[in-house]
Amino acid sequence: MKITRKQLRRLIAEAFKQKVPLFDPVTQGEIDALRQKGRQDADLSGLSASQIAKLTTLDQASPTQGRSLYQAFGSTEPGTSPQSEQDFLDAQDDYLVGLQDYNIEQALEDVFINGNRDPELLKQLGFTRFGDEDPNYRQSKMKNYSYHYTAYESILNKPIDDLMYVESISFNMSRFFYSIKHFLDNDERLGSQTVMRLFKVYREKGIDTPNLAVSSKLGGNEMIFI
Repeated sequence: MKITRKQLRRLIAEAFKQKVPLFDPVTQGEIDALRQKGRQDADLSGLSASQIAKLTTLDQASPTQGRSLYQAFGSTEPGTSPQSEQDFLDAQDDYLVGLQDYNIEQALEDVFINGNRDPELLKQLGFTRFGDEDPNYRQSKMKNYSYHYTAYESILNKPIDDLMYVESISFNMSRFFYSIKHFLDNDERLGSQTVMRLFKVYREKGIDTPNLAVSSKLGGNEMIFI
């Protein structure tokens, strides 16, 4: 069965639509599980144990022939060839790039525009709660950058332990850091201003809107707090 690239993209889109905003791809294991489930409908009652063993061996040596035989016995497995499945999995590489960007855009809009502060969503984006850090790490940060952390508290109107952050490098680096920064810098609904020449403060455009995030550099490491 030959599948065009357009059909592949449609199949992948359908497979992924239930996974937004997660980022996990369809796997070979999921395809194999679907096939095994379909084969439970095959009626092999007329075959001897030896014939079933031969069918299993044939399926392993020549999957295309094996699938055709199982379908002849009533299997409701997907009618795709091994090559079609490989094409499907290969096509995900290109599709995933755009899909992940789309998912991140949705998530960031939810966080910064809709005000969603669900801990699991923030964790998935790479945010760390300052109050959950190792006490020695927190003490070191507060000692070396007390001015900055006092400013973060004041700008965001939150206790220091409730602040959450992502950083561009270092131990708590988020792989989505630059996606987050790009969203804050470029979304038309947001504005920013520099405070005390050190802090870039983001907020929704409008009158008396609260501050949403603040970014600054600490020792060469760029950080964004919310």
